[in-house]
Amino acid sequence: MEKTVFIQVRIEPEFKEQVETILNQLGIKTTDAINMYLKQIVLTKGIPFNVQLPRPDADRRYRTMQELYNELDSEE
Repeated sequence: MEKTVFIQVRIEPEFKEQVETILNQLGIKTTDAINMYLKQIVLTKGIPFNVQLPRPDADRRYRTMQELYNELDSEE
């Protein structure tokens, strides 16, 4: 049997409940999800998703495509 180490993480109880609800729906144990994440770090040799500050306009919604095009044109 492989030797294992123990990793302890502190998170808010409400957050843990949200995570476990989603993982239970997927049929994945929290420990397995964490192991999947850590294996992806090894495979990709980094964090397996973009890490960046949110843009101030990230939640901006457009009523029409033309409104989006107009804003993109004004940025040039």
